[in-house]
Amino acid sequence: MSESQVASAGNAAAMREALTKVKEWMEHRIATCGFEFSATFPTMLEDVVLPALAKPPRNCDVGTAEEQDARYNKLCEPLRSCGQCPVYVKSQGVDHCEFVWAQMPYRKGDAK
Repeated sequence: MSESQVASAGNAAAMREALTKVKEWMEHRIATCGFEFSATFPTMLEDVVLPALAKPPRNCDVGTAEEQDARYNKLCEPLRSCGQCPVYVKSQGVDHCEFVWAQMPYRKGDAK
């Protein structure tokens, strides 16, 4: 990934928070002003905002580095071998499974 791609990737948590606020604002405007306010709002809300927000956050999108490390270790440490680990199996030979785990969907119960 080039530097420009990294710079344009941004902070997923901040973008999600901003998009949630846009969604709430759009829903409010649609509800109070009606469809006549703007025909593009309902379309944008349904075609762009809601599908983006429906995608689950990834492990790397939730918590601090320390919290992510603790969640990863909670998954990894109790297993007796990598062969039993769903992350290792999914990694298909990647040397550092934590990078594969970071891209997997975050599951709320894993934070405990």
